Amino acid sequence: YTSNALQVRVIWGDIDRSAARVIDESWTVSEDLPIDTENLLTVTFSDQNGAITLGSFEQNFRTGSNTSESFQITADQFDTNRWDSDADGVSNLDELITGTDLFGGAGDDDSQLPGESIVSAPDPLVQNNVDVRFEITVPAFQSNELLLRLTWGDFSTSVNWIGDEFWATSADLPTDTERLLSIEFLDQNGGIELGSFERQYRTGTNAAETFQVTADQFDTSLWDFDEDGISNLDELIAGTDPRIDEANSLEIRDVQNMSLLFMANYFESLLPEDRPYMDSVIENEGDFDSTTTFAELDANGNGRLVFYTQPVFSRNNRRGNRLISENSVQWSGSFGYSNDFSLDQGFDSEVFIEGDTRRLVETGGGSWVGTFSTSWETTVDVIGQVIEGTPYCEVVSGTIIEVYRVSGFGVVPSGITTLTITKESVDDFWHVSRVDEDPEGNLNTSEYFARELSMHLVRFGYQMQVSEHDDFFCDFVDL
Repeated sequence: YTSNALQVRVIWGDIDRSAARVIDESWTVSEDLPIDTENLLTVTFSDQNGAITLGSFEQNFRTGSNTSESFQITADQFDTNRWDSDADGVSNLDELITGTDLFGGAGDDDSQLPGESIVSAPDPLVQNNVDVRFEITVPAFQSNELLLRLTWGDFSTSVNWIGDEFWATSADLPTDTERLLSIEFLDQNGGIELGSFERQYRTGTNAAETFQVTADQFDTSLWDFDEDGISNLDELIAGTDPRIDEANSLEIRDVQNMSLLFMANYFESLLPEDRPYMDSVIENEGDFDSTTTFAELDANGNGRLVFYTQPVFSRNNRRGNRLISENSVQWSGSFGYSNDFSLDQGFDSEVFIEGDTRRLVETGGGSWVGTFSTSWETTVDVIGQVIEGTPYCEVVSGTIIEVYRVSGFGVVPSGITTLTITKESVDDFWHVSRVDEDPEGNLNTSEYFARELSMHLVRFGYQMQVSEHDDFFCDFVDL
């Protein structure tokens, strides 16, 4: 369909953008979106600068965890039959293509009756549109992620930054028409509102006109995410977090240490990319000392890896079994060390790959027995974002639970500590809930935020040989 007043509008959750025409029927728009987030995606195709809807597309769309991705929609995915302004069984698009009156009314056969005047398109000799230039000065704030979005009725567009606090855009709008004009001032590529302007605006009848908005016309006090009485804009200017009420908020710590997690990292880091792969080495050092290393993987990547030492006074072994499925890699294994104490730890983990999303599910447990004894259990269910140029994923959201028990035997204090750590993809920090229980059953509960997690707390010396990585392995040659 050909027209000089076409528009394509893309809405995903709270994000509303106008697409740009590339060529012929091809349109495009780019936007920074939060990862691993699902919202309803709506695309509307309209004529006469948004006044007449010709077709629409709707589908739930979940973003992935990569740094970039594309989503394509073809012409046959648009629903045009839904849009029939006169309810005569002929869509708006088909009526415009054939030149009939799309406002003729139900039962209209779209043919001209004697003495009846039907206007099927704007009269080219009459001025129907006005070129409106919007000149907008926003409140002073410096950021490389600012956006300004303008909406007038069904028409929506992003405003261009000119310099300093000055923004501008032009739009071809129908003459002598009144609709609600809304302007949103946003930071973080649309992630946080700083201010808004709203009023009814009627276009004139001249060929061109200018509409100006000044900084003091923006309402910034309306936008206060943490409801602490200080606007988002004022908090960002002051360097505080507009999502957290600092006066009534939890303490923010830099790092939360965890017991050794992501156990499969150790085994994956030892494997070459060759498939199938087999290697076996036995080294004898004296009459009683020996070290055995054994690896066996089939063409699909299924197999096992064993590292075992048996010196005279100590034992050190690590064993792992690997299983490949259609969209995941599983490991189950154990670590053991004994000398004048005994340390054992086991785990089961699985990394799921679905499009750009990486998910790790892991359960583990272990014990240490010496002058005192400890035991622990961990459960992990997290989403990761691929770190470019590496086979690892950075953990961006999810839940981690650790239960740590100590029987001190008078050497160290006994008790049970339970950590529950959670984060949504839109959160800035990890939320940590800690419950300490003493031998008498008394509980001490605390909550705080953590900027980062350290997944490889070295409680015992041998663990340094297992993992020193806070990210999980997520890029496999087998999938």
